[in-house]
Amino acid sequence: MFDLGIRKDIEKLDPHTLGSIKIVGWDITRAGGGELLDIKDVLDQGGKGDIDAVIWSHWHFDHTGDMTRFPKNVDLVVGPGFKENKIPGYPTNPAAGISEDAWEGRTLRELDFAAAGLKIGGYEAVDYFGDGSFYLLSTPGHAIGHMSALARTTASPEESFVFLGGDIVHFNGGFRPTQQVPLPCSELDDDPRTTPFFKIADGPDGQRVAHNHANTQQSVDHMEIFDADDRILIIIAHDASLLDVIDEMFPKTLNGWKVKGWKQRGRWAFLPQMENKAGKLNIEVPKV
Repeated sequence: MFDLGIRKDIEKLDPHTLGSIKIVGWDITRAGGGELLDIKDVLDQGGKGDIDAVIWSHWHFDHTGDMTRFPKNVDLVVGPGFKENKIPGYPTNPAAGISEDAWEGRTLRELDFAAAGLKIGGYEAVDYFGDGSFYLLSTPGHAIGHMSALARTTASPEESFVFLGGDIVHFNGGFRPTQQVPLPCSELDDDPRTTPFFKIADGPDGQRVAHNHANTQQSVDHMEIFDADDRILIIIAHDASLLDVIDEMFPKTLNGWKVKGWKQRGRWAFLPQMENKAGKLNIEVPKV
């Protein structure tokens, strides 16, 4: 299981995280209304509750869920530097930003990408099952030990993959458009935009979302070749635009995404959100 989202009983988050949420002023509710659910609830309802491991893309509260809902024989897999920088957790370290009950009594595995000796598209990688079906990618920058994943959805010769970005970037305008995937304002435009709308924020006014700015930008830059590959569907954790594209949710699968045209339909679906990001922009959403 890759990432767990937000736990439903958010009042049980560690005090440091709760304080940060209060300062920012976030109101955490379920999209579309209704009862908040843990990922464990969703897995159980879909008949997939029996898992061997949970993989955290990183340690932030909106990805770590509630590990205490899972049996102790379910491993927790984390990225490089987690143990050194985040253990001990709360309450031993009140400022840790994460509770140590997530890993107490269970196997905590920290991946060693360097030892694996594998690279995919510029990222150090681990072939998680050893059969080419699921790769974990070291995508550092946003948080200590941040990882993304590359999951095979169909086999050769018509192979396809889904790139699970986690928080490698928070908005599609951070990696689109590019030279490989230009944005025409119309079918008659011979001067398309070929650079992303945004770079990773690193301003002195506190608008910073990266633990390491340079590493984050490099990780995002490496995404370009994945996004340009028609065999790979990019999904980042905070891409709300895909909710209008992906019309079959769990327990249904993503395996047919390529045939259904989700990549083409979703590529520029973020453009209507641009007014909220950078004021009113004169951009026409390409028709696909």
